Amino acid sequence: MGEEEDGKVKQMLSTAKRRVGAEAPRVTEDDDSQRAGIVRGALQAFGQGDMDGFVDTLKGDVMWENPEGENFPGSGDLSGPDEVRERFIGDVGRTYTSFGFRPESFMETDHEDAVIVIGRFEGEGVTGDSVDTPGVQIWGFQGNEVTQVRVFVDTAAFPEVVTEEKEKEWAEEEKKEEEEEKDDSDDSDDDSDSKSEGDDSKSEGDSDDDDDDSESDSNGSSPKAKSKDDSDDDSDDDEDSKSEKKSDDDDSDDDG
Repeated sequence: MGEEEDGKVKQMLSTAKRRVGAEAPRVTEDDDSQRAGIVRGALQAFGQGDMDGFVDTLKGDVMWENPEGENFPGSGDLSGPDEVRERFIGDVGRTYTSFGFRPESFMETDHEDAVIVIGRFEGEGVTGDSVDTPGVQIWGFQGNEVTQVRVFVDTAAFPEVVTEEKEKEWAEEEKKEEEEEKDDSDDSDDDSDSKSEGDDSKSEGDSDDDDDDSESDSNGSSPKAKSKDDSDDDSDDDEDSKSEKKSDDDDSDDDG
């Protein structure tokens, strides 16, 4: 940016600041000129996620000038709608879950084909960081076509831009964590199955032992039953002995 051009930008910003300080910001569509309406529509499309509608506002050879630095999306100079989409919109998509510029006041300059927009950049970052800081945009026109956009803001208020390399690194780390969780889950299932099989084997062994004990009791004589049989045998022997003794006594009497 040349010194003469830089001086014009500063003059337009100074005029805009004085006007905003003296008057309440005008934000109703009834107050918008055709060019201010074009800018408003483009910013609304961007904020609503309609990137095609936003980019369609830009002329084929548009020059988009962003602040330099690793914190602002698409930092530096961008040439043409495709580069705006790839670098500016691409950085925004990776870095934020929501992002936009909320206009508070529009002002057309008297001697320049431009619309100055004063407002705030607002956004929620994917890492939990947020941004809410004042900024200024100058939209240059040729007729009703946007030929140039310049952004002025303190980039220190923005979270660091998420690059494509960083996004891939996060994706690989997430995939690795999912695989580790799956392996842990499989190991847990294997341990559970092994324990269940061991319990089943033990249960079957205990059942077999119980069956053996039952068969042993059924086939063998219990002590009580055996004692009764022995008692009956002993009783029969006593009766036979008594009968034989009586017969001997009878014979002895006869002999006498």
